[in-house]
Amino acid sequence: MGARYQSNPGCRIRPVTSTPRGGCGLLGPHIIAAHGDLVLIYGVIAVKGERAGSYPGNFFLYKASPALAWLRCLPPPSPGNYWRGHALFTGVLHEGGDDFIVANLQALVGAQGEEVAELFRYSSGSEEWNFFQIDMPGDAVSGFYPQSWYTDTVFSHDSFIYWVDYHQGMISADMSAERPHLQFIKFPGIETKVDFIEGRGLPETIRTAAVTRGRIWFVDVDDGLSLVS
Repeated sequence: MGARYQSNPGCRIRPVTSTPRGGCGLLGPHIIAAHGDLVLIYGVIAVKGERAGSYPGNFFLYKASPALAWLRCLPPPSPGNYWRGHALFTGVLHEGGDDFIVANLQALVGAQGEEVAELFRYSSGSEEWNFFQIDMPGDAVSGFYPQSWYTDTVFSHDSFIYWVDYHQGMISADMSAERPHLQFIKFPGIETKVDFIEGRGLPETIRTAAVTRGRIWFVDVDDGLSLVS
């Protein structure tokens, strides 16, 4: 991942050893999600003459295929959607071949104090981003607290993308649906934490959720010393 990148007019980029043309370079690339042989990367593009705070951020998708590997730059979401603070909340779903979906979920509080979610979905088929404003799933009775939600990790399974908060559980959405809706799954055996006056702690040090051998696993290691919930 230390290679620099050169772009062509088709928005496909390949590793090069020389300085990229046009005075632009991919700065600080971060792998934020993977599914199958697809890896989703987020990087900030330096633009000559612009201030660092104005550099645009971009998603790149890398296919680690021994037959034909490629690296693509996805088009940015619609203007006005500031992604640099929310890029980590994005997942990728490999549908087979070169077909894929990339989706970003952001939990928000609406103008009237209502709890809502914003879902951005990019499809390789349509080659464009779609925006959905969706009702939040569940409520406090089910152990779900939207205003305290923070996405710790994202993974995919079957046609679903899952957003995980290690203090609460998982939110899932079926990416094959014309209009996705959200479902909440509470993690078993944990006490939901919603008071973060003293910070969220480091739940990722003792908890993880992932797909292994076709099944979703949640692991919570309790040593009697680490209190995260």
